[in-house]
Amino acid sequence: RGLATVLANAARPATDLTTRLDAVAAVFAARDQQSKEDEEKTRQELLVRVQRMTDRARRVADAEQITLKEGERLMKDVRAILDEAAAHDRKDFNDASAALRAQLEKVAPRVRDLREMDDWRRFANAQQQERLILEAETLVARSEEHTSELQSHSFISYAVFCLKKK
Repeated sequence: RGLATVLANAARPATDLTTRLDAVAAVFAARDQQSKEDEEKTRQELLVRVQRMTDRARRVADAEQITLKEGERLMKDVRAILDEAAAHDRKDFNDASAALRAQLEKVAPRVRDLREMDDWRRFANAQQQERLILEAETLVARSEEHTSELQSHSFISYAVFCLKKK
């Protein structure tokens, strides 16, 4: 009877441990399931963002005129989202990314042309600035010449005054 009681009591902690272990395993399984659901939700949100970016890029590519600022912002946003999508190697992301790259290839030459035009405008403006600076330097030089002439005249006038006074 004592041995039977000891054996019965010995099985009880094992049952408690098994119950606790099952509870911990259930918590981990729930966390794993939640993590998978969150990851899938994040993927779906990213896929929607890639598709929206593709639509935005298509509108810009089809527009008659775009600004340099608008084109550069679009290219920056597209590159950022393509880098983010590159981490997901799935067919739906690959297809969406390919469509986005195609739109980027349409916009990139226009942005490059806008950059070149902006550089030329700055260059032309630089030539205008150089001409204005040259004119200002010429005026300063004339002013210095005029000032030294005035100083010479003042010196001569003072010398004449001093001689007349003697």
